[in-house]
Amino acid sequence: MQTANLKAIGRMLLGVLLFSFMDAGLKRISAFYPPMQVTALRAISSLPFILLTLAWGNHWRALRVHNYTLYVVRIALAIVMLVTFIYAVSVQGLTDTYAIYMSAPLVVAALSRIFLKEPVPVRRWLAIVIGMLGVLIALQPHGRGFLSLGGLAAAASALCYAISVLSIRVLGRTDSSYALVTWNLFGVALVASVLAAPSWQSLAPDHVWILAVIGITPTSPFAGSDSVSGG
Repeated sequence: MQTANLKAIGRMLLGVLLFSFMDAGLKRISAFYPPMQVTALRAISSLPFILLTLAWGNHWRALRVHNYTLYVVRIALAIVMLVTFIYAVSVQGLTDTYAIYMSAPLVVAALSRIFLKEPVPVRRWLAIVIGMLGVLIALQPHGRGFLSLGGLAAAASALCYAISVLSIRVLGRTDSSYALVTWNLFGVALVASVLAAPSWQSLAPDHVWILAVIGITPTSPFAGSDSVSGG
């Protein structure tokens, strides 16, 4: 059990590292395109790499879905999460956004007791409280950053991420990580593209390589089972 936990922790850390590169790319292109278009581009850029992975390992059967409703909920959460995160990094620094957004794992730990009935020892509740205080200190001692539109958007994104992780925990009991990542990206790409169509802007050639980085980073460890930001 301890070895499995260490592997899971390692995958999560790797996922966070890789997604930091993706988030830097999102901040770069968010200055040129509307948030909803960036959300669509983020999903579209990852699909070729995921389809290549599925084809290479012949994992098509792993795409089977058991709970369609929860997938729809996850797609909606992913869109809101990405739009609010992209908006946050477009109006404030990436470090300020991450100071708020990285409180999401603490929210996951707290909500897991409420929704999944998983035990949370006292020492972890203490760590959650200390972690949230650390977020406030990282922003500013008085926590004024939460009152800005960017701060509120980052907080909303973190909350959507936390709820999405809880849904992964439930879906992971019956569905594969291939299904979780692939269908989520397909749904986000489709819905976000439709919503972004009225204000869609032509893609600049020098942004193609940024989209390539954005696309390949979450698929490198196969998103660490959809670990951070956008899966």
